[in-house]
Amino acid sequence: MGLPAETAARGGFATNRFAEPRSGDGPSESASSGADGSTPSSDRSDDVRLPDGTGTERRNLATLAAYTVALRVSWIFKTESVVMPALLDTLTAPLVGVGGTGGAGWVQGFLPLLNRAGQSVPPMLYADSLRDRPVKKWSVWATTLGMALPFALLAVLLWTLRERFAGTAAVAGFLALYGLFFAATGLNQLGFSTLQAKLIPPARRGRLIAAGGVLGSFAAVTVAYGFLAGWRAEGPASFAAPFAATAAGMLLSSALVLFVREAPDEPAGNRGSRRFSVRGQARDAAAVLRSDGNFRRIAAVASLFVTAQLVFPHYIVLARESHGAGSLPLILFVAAQNVGAGLFSVAVGWVADRRGNRLAVRGCLIGLAALPPLALVLARQEDPRLLAALFFLLGLTPVAFKAVTNWTLELTEPENHPRYVSTLKLCMAAPFLLAVPVGALVDVAGHGPAFLGVSALVAAGCGLTWLAPEPRSFFTEPSPKRS
Repeated sequence: MGLPAETAARGGFATNRFAEPRSGDGPSESASSGADGSTPSSDRSDDVRLPDGTGTERRNLATLAAYTVALRVSWIFKTESVVMPALLDTLTAPLVGVGGTGGAGWVQGFLPLLNRAGQSVPPMLYADSLRDRPVKKWSVWATTLGMALPFALLAVLLWTLRERFAGTAAVAGFLALYGLFFAATGLNQLGFSTLQAKLIPPARRGRLIAAGGVLGSFAAVTVAYGFLAGWRAEGPASFAAPFAATAAGMLLSSALVLFVREAPDEPAGNRGSRRFSVRGQARDAAAVLRSDGNFRRIAAVASLFVTAQLVFPHYIVLARESHGAGSLPLILFVAAQNVGAGLFSVAVGWVADRRGNRLAVRGCLIGLAALPPLALVLARQEDPRLLAALFFLLGLTPVAFKAVTNWTLELTEPENHPRYVSTLKLCMAAPFLLAVPVGALVDVAGHGPAFLGVSALVAAGCGLTWLAPEPRSFFTEPSPKRS
């Protein structure tokens, strides 16, 4: 595929269809023309995709925020840092002959590996197909349904088989469903990112993060305490109700997509054969990396950022080893993480809208680099409730993912958004090849070396943000036309 000539000529920065060049007494030459001397089109009639202008934009912003809220409520019952590793720890305990905890760190390593593989490879293979679809919301609708199905099946299995859901077959089946869920999630995130880029201007996407984060966190915590007050992870059957709630919430989320107003894209002409080719998809991703130096810098930051997830499953295992499986207030941990996500989404969204996504990502990485050392300190304390501070900071993670994605979207034209997002996710997948070795390191050397190593990598990613671009500095919000 490759980049359009204008984008490549400008070092990866593309004309922003929602923005005008910065101006003082008149338009800046550097902002209004490319390196090749070409002048981006300023015909704003070509930029309008929605029939009702501002009114439709507001409706779509509210609808997408409601979708985010419903998805957040669904997600709280399967939190990656608490619920999923706790179930896997329960399933592996009999296999390694340990009473209360599994102690199989290398098996826990499959969780981040499958998580990131599902969110990276399927989007890369689907990007061109999504780009050519005139209406993007149907992709979001279908993939949200696909996210619900694995948890509906898992809830049925856990409830009907109960303690018989154990052994190697149970672990393998759980990991298979987990992988299918994240394959659907990867496709869903690609579709949602592309849809919001089509419908919401760059300087208002932070509002979507903030609205979905605050309302979503409040709703998720309220529902979790109402539905699972006093819940303890005691046996496989105890996870059936949370997973049924996850499936139900995602079914509701899929219904909300139907209320999005989206005008079909105009045909983009002949883009060549749409015959599927893994080699072709990989070649297109390589073309983005080769052609756009700005994207390469952001991808390097993102690749170091995601190493934080390599130790996520081990936080709750460390807590269970330190305090015992039955004494942990898991709902408190889940609530703390969601409250953190809500509060951080306000701050990060505000910074992203006013100062750009680069600064927002930098702030997130500072907090995430502090997490592993903090976990080692808090796990030694007598009161397990103090670990809620750790999970509160973990709320930075989903906010950081959205900020990194929005940062990337500002580099190029809307028609390239699926390819850029899928390539970004592919770059973020590479570090997860270390997930199982990191888990094995935890088994052999304990949590300290793995945690401190990950902290150093995330800190390095934070440092690289000073070398990465801020696309927002080249554009400003549309201003009223002068008479």
